[in-house]
Amino acid sequence: MNNLGCIIIHSEGYINRKKYVDKLNLFFKEIPVTIIPGVITDKLIYNPLNNKILSKGETGCALAHLNALKLAIDNNYDYIFIFEDDVEIIENDYSVLYNWLKNLPEYDICLITYVNSFQGTGHDGRIHKDKIINNVNYTTCPFGTQAYFCRKEIIHLLYNTQMKLLNENKIHIADGLHIHCKKPTGDYLNIITNVDKNKFFKHANEISLVKH
Repeated sequence: MNNLGCIIIHSEGYINRKKYVDKLNLFFKEIPVTIIPGVITDKLIYNPLNNKILSKGETGCALAHLNALKLAIDNNYDYIFIFEDDVEIIENDYSVLYNWLKNLPEYDICLITYVNSFQGTGHDGRIHKDKIINNVNYTTCPFGTQAYFCRKEIIHLLYNTQMKLLNENKIHIADGLHIHCKKPTGDYLNIITNVDKNKFFKHANEISLVKH
């Protein structure tokens, strides 16, 4: 995997989260790491799925991830890690993560943190059901985007999907973008995650400063 980078979204106001950011910065010392600020905005942006106004927290989170994707494109990364600042490291050896990712089956998005998922009939009419193969979870409706990994083509696809929506004053929330983004073929993204809660990273469950 050539031209690999890491982007961490972190606002200085989240003092308690700096310790997680510092550890992530050290963990990824073998590759370029860029820390970008979160987004706080009063702009009214709508959810494209129901045309309801998103909360400040949802809007800011979605725009921050959009900024991370834009930075990945500007830096011409072939592969990118994108982290929120409330991710706690479990596995301290970067080479273990690298080798795990390198040997995974084909996928579009890898959610590195363990995440739960919705099961059953979704609002989009799809039947969501996880499938576990060789300790890898294939999921169509995951909860959370605290840490994910993807290649250049998917970075561009995610970014372009959001930018087209923004032209209509709409945006997918960060959690919903990966679920609802479609490839040029019309297929949804192939999303995978690990099934071991104690494998690499975990959500630290820090309280948000922005009211949702």
